Amino acid sequence: MRSRRLDQPSPRSLRAAAASFGAAPSFEHLEPRSLFDTTFASVGLGFIGGWHNDSQAEAYISEGSISDTGIASGTWSVARDAGAHLVGSLPYSSITRLADGRLLRNPSRGYNGSPREFNAARFDSAAGYNAGWWYAEYNNGTRELEFIVEQPSAASPSDLSGTWTYTLAGVAFDDNFPNNPDGSEGEGRGNSGTMTISNSLVLFQSVKGAAPRTSTTITGMTVSGRATGSHGEYFYLSKDKNTLIFADMTRGDEVFIGIAVRNGSAAAPQDLVGNYLFADVATDDYALARGSEMESSQWLLSLESDGDYKVYDLDDYDSGGRHVISRGYWHVSGDRLTLDEDRSSGEFNFAIGRNRTTLLSLQYDDNDENDGPALGLGTRVAGPEDTWSDAPLSFTSGTPDNFGRPTLYQLGADGTWAGVDIVRASGSPSITGNLVSWYDTKDGRHHAVGLAGTGVIEFIGSSRSRWTFRNLTTDVAGAAAITRGLSMMTSPDGTVSIVGLSTSGNVLRYWQSGDQDATGRPSWNFENISTEDLAPNGQSTPAFVGGLTAYATRWNGLNIAGIDSSGNVWSVWWAPGRSTWSVSNLTQTLGGVPVRGGLTVYLTSWDGINIAGLDDDGHMQVTWWVPSFGGTWKQDNLTVTINAPALRAGSITSYVSTWDGLNIVGIDDTTGKTCVYWWSPTNVHVGWQVTILSDIATDDNSMSLPVNELRGVASSDGGLSVMGVNNTGELVRYYWKQEYFGSWRAQNVTHIAVRL
Repeated sequence: MRSRRLDQPSPRSLRAAAASFGAAPSFEHLEPRSLFDTTFASVGLGFIGGWHNDSQAEAYISEGSISDTGIASGTWSVARDAGAHLVGSLPYSSITRLADGRLLRNPSRGYNGSPREFNAARFDSAAGYNAGWWYAEYNNGTRELEFIVEQPSAASPSDLSGTWTYTLAGVAFDDNFPNNPDGSEGEGRGNSGTMTISNSLVLFQSVKGAAPRTSTTITGMTVSGRATGSHGEYFYLSKDKNTLIFADMTRGDEVFIGIAVRNGSAAAPQDLVGNYLFADVATDDYALARGSEMESSQWLLSLESDGDYKVYDLDDYDSGGRHVISRGYWHVSGDRLTLDEDRSSGEFNFAIGRNRTTLLSLQYDDNDENDGPALGLGTRVAGPEDTWSDAPLSFTSGTPDNFGRPTLYQLGADGTWAGVDIVRASGSPSITGNLVSWYDTKDGRHHAVGLAGTGVIEFIGSSRSRWTFRNLTTDVAGAAAITRGLSMMTSPDGTVSIVGLSTSGNVLRYWQSGDQDATGRPSWNFENISTEDLAPNGQSTPAFVGGLTAYATRWNGLNIAGIDSSGNVWSVWWAPGRSTWSVSNLTQTLGGVPVRGGLTVYLTSWDGINIAGLDDDGHMQVTWWVPSFGGTWKQDNLTVTINAPALRAGSITSYVSTWDGLNIVGIDDTTGKTCVYWWSPTNVHVGWQVTILSDIATDDNSMSLPVNELRGVASSDGGLSVMGVNNTGELVRYYWKQEYFGSWRAQNVTHIAVRL
């Protein structure tokens, strides 16, 4: 994208350029807006490529935050002989996130002033961008390349441990170079290889080029993921903890920046198909063949599904041009991507990020010695068909256009909805009932599970429209088919369990083993809890009716709750330190009131467990426990306590907001309206209250009321959604965002969703 020409600076040196910058919904009380800010960090290199040891470079870092409205604040520092030197506040005041994966700075300034040309790729992880970049060109010949990551909220030194693939670039200064008595110029250099971090020791093992040093030692780390090294390095961990950017901030004999991705599982080719926004800087012979010791570029890489690739100059592409500057064939081996250039011996090598949306430039090789390392980052463009919500929302549609098959509805980062007939997209057997779905950080993909006549089917998605499937029942040794009561839970260590009932009523569990197959898919184990644990210990499996609800506690306790035909609430449970599963009748234990029509469970940050169900009168009976109770549970009738409407059996759901607001949602059995029982930690003295969502929500597009089971979702960005299906089988939604200042809205998702 071409920059707006804002008070262009006169030509000046890099050092002079651096010196120019001196010095809740309506019924819940929300916590301060700062809770929703995006914290970020960046490392950057401003440079002028020379020809014979006369390259110039400045390294810098920045740290700051961006509000949900785009307001940016923070500071930046430059590398000096004594270490990082604080310069002042950020050179821009806000950013604008664009739907095509780009971002704009306002004003469009870099750390060397106002560029004549600039471009940037987004880095907000909630929208699927795990690392981004800023690239700029200035009138005096300076180029600027900056890598940016959103920071984690809770990081520790152990999060750095492991093996990483890195690439870096910079300038090695030498006051013995001709015409360079002050050491301000030097040789542009690059390097790529393997970085191993164990305890506090960081080892660099070079594969291409010469590493500036063989090791460094981590001397400190913050909870936001910033680590400092013994040679003056600053390392910044990304929010998903799989990308690491770093800079040498003690100028000394050299200055450099770099980026690394954690070595991971093998990638499948279908996971990588798409367009990537790239910015890079080449060094060594690869750069000299292009004009100087350090050559930069911005480009778009298109990986096509038939195995072809094309590279376009990004400026030309943005202007509507489609002149291909490189083309050929691409292939994947493990976590490496190779582009084989057509009619040439050259090949480009990349490391594949664990999220499958990040590519790291490593090197260019050919038989003419015009090769060398390249420091670059590519992020996959997340357009309307390839962006993800926090978790896909799946409902079975009864409309004729998809023959009653499950439709996976997904909300994109750009606000667009898409619905995919997942059976048709994957070619799987027909599915009965709804799906359970999740995003798996271990392989960076979205997953869903459904029940077919042939067994338990797992769907694996690399985008909203690209899905594959496998039959877990036939793939996992000794497994049996779940036929009803499908549910799932994710334990604190990220292990996903799929649970349900067999035809004979046995409780079955599939769970991830922690290993991965050759294509990077999680491997699974299986157990029949009823025959392997309960029966051998003299315990009978409850005769469950309806669905099951699975949940995992913070201390890794695994629980499967359900009700029998008498309305008793049962828990099949396991806790760390126990060798087998057990079963308890919670209703009988506490002398509670029986419930009907299914359960919903919500867990609190203070380790409370709450199991809610409706009695024969439609009253909300909450069976609950907190650690101070020991082995005792309690039950409360919330409907009577707060004089709330009786609810329809089988309609209830629950969610806990990011500010610890507790919410139970159901359908009023008399009016058919959706209502919320809610409690806020900022309003404890008032206690539980009730609000009729259907009465307060602003209708976007003539939404009709949901009539059956609801699903509540509290997303990581603070947004709230209550989903359901209306009497014609269409997906409808009540939703709230912080920027609505307490207002709820309603929409018919089926009407506005793009069909994939």
